[in-house]
Amino acid sequence: MRRGFTLIEVLVALMILASIGGTFLFFFKTGLNAQADSDEFFAALNAGRMELEELRATPWSELRASPHISLVPVAYDLYQVRYTYNWHPGRKPIEIVTLRSKY
Repeated sequence: MRRGFTLIEVLVALMILASIGGTFLFFFKTGLNAQADSDEFFAALNAGRMELEELRATPWSELRASPHISLVPVAYDLYQVRYTYNWHPGRKPIEIVTLRSKY
């Protein structure tokens, strides 16, 4: 009786290892892509928050709408301030909304 593995057994073992390795690499790459998207999203979100903080510190007489900022009257002296930022092409833009009074 011979000892060792046949060529078929070795090839089957290599195919099983290759499929497990390919699956692992697929999930690893997917995780890295999700992390990159998450980092980009939160960087854009923090940029929007900083922009709104700057708007909060800006006197009312100097406050103006821009391509990213819209001012919508809600009541007599109350305005809705909406900051919209397209953080990634093909993705839904980030919108941060707050209220601002003239006084």
